[in-house]
Order: sequence, then C-alpha cells, then structure tokens
Amino acid sequence: MANAQCQPIIRGAVVSAIQLANNAASMLETGHPEAARLFQFFFGHAPSRPVPWAGNRASGAIVAIRFRAVARALQSRGTLFRCNPACTVNASTCAGSECSPREPNVVELCQGFWNPPAGLHLAPQFFRGAVILHEMLHLLFTDFFHHPGHSSGDPVRRRDNAHCYEAFALRAAGHAADHVDVTACRTRPV
Repeated sequence: MANAQCQPIIRGAVVSAIQLANNAASMLETGHPEAARLFQFFFGHAPSRPVPWAGNRASGAIVAIRFRAVARALQSRGTLFRCNPACTVNASTCAGSECSPREPNVVELCQGFWNPPAGLHLAPQFFRGAVILHEMLHLLFTDFFHHPGHSSGDPVRRRDNAHCYEAFALRAAGHAADHVDVTACRTRPV
C-alpha cells in the first residue's frame, strides 16, 4: 500500500484510538458501573483498589491517567506511524526500540494492522485504533509495558499488559475485543 493510500487510514485509526482512550478514561473517572465490571474482568480487581506504590491511589484512577496520556500523546507527541505491510514482524505492529533503537518514536504498521482478524465483529477503524492505543502504551511507558520474554525479565501482569488496556477500551466503548487480546490479558497473573 502506497504511503498516500495509507495515511488517511492511519489518521482515522489515530482518531479512533483517541476516542477509545478518552472514553475508557471517562468511564473510569465517573465510576460507571459497566467500567467497574469490565475492569474486574480484565484487570482482576475492582478499580477502587488502592495501589500502595502509587500513594494508595485507586487502580482505576491510575489506568485512567494512562489512557489520558495516550490520548494526549496521540494529539501532540508526533509519533511516526509508518505504513509497512511487508514488515517481517509476526504481528500487527512493531514499536519504538523493539523495532529500531535509533527510532524510539516510530510504530511500524505490519500486515496484521491492515488485515483485521476474520470473524471479528469490529469495524476496521476501531480495530486499528485499538492497536495504536496498545502501541502507544509501549512507547509512553517503556519500562512498564512489555511482553513476556522482555529482556528485563519482569513478569507481565494484567496491570502492565497493553492487551488488557486495549480490550478494556474496546469493550468500554461497546465494541467487540479481539479474542487474542482477551486471552493475552486474562492468562496473565493479577
């Protein structure tokens, strides 16, 4: 796909990512009952649970702050989303230093980004928006969000799992979540 063809699709996905992030944050900030139910499902505890290492702030408030940070960054950070349906990564994307240590603010949009999973009852723009939201968590919170097997050796838990955030944001907006994200979230320890 030529760059001129993919840029409008990327712009639409970024707008969707901002909407998903802001909606998820708003639902958590207002204490929406559906947000509490979904939070329990994806993160494994109530959003009101205090987090000792964060001054006993509520877990849901911390997650909302991260969603807001993603929305702000998408509006102002200048992240380069590179159209690359031929990239060799076996995923939708490759972000930051995971792709290239010299380009920490670049997200390579791979084949999976352009071809949402078959049978997923979700408009492509929201699938792509959720993927962008996921990758922005990796870019913004590099030391916190990573995947199993990361060189840090840190165990991935639900609280630091971008799949959980992605699935939560989609479900909070009334969309289907990719079963791959749900599984990648729910199989991690709380």
